[in-house]
Amino acid sequence: QGIMAYIKKGAWYLDVNMHNGAQGWMVFSSLASFWPGLQVLVGDVENAVQTQYSIHSLWRRFGGIPEGFNLDTGKLHAGAEGF
Repeated sequence: QGIMAYIKKGAWYLDVNMHNGAQGWMVFSSLASFWPGLQVLVGDVENAVQTQYSIHSLWRRFGGIPEGFNLDTGKLHAGAEGF
């Protein structure tokens, strides 16, 4: 429940402060690509499909999963263009 309340933003999962749940920034990190697999393991297949589709859309757009993708601007996260 905590994950869904604090970390989930649409089909994306963001970094948050572990003490108060505040979102740090609206950036999808490639390190969060494990979420769909974890969701399937716990039986949350519907959300896993949405998350995987969103990650795959980045793959199609950039030819791979970028290190950081700014969800507010729809562009690569500044400083992460080369990753």
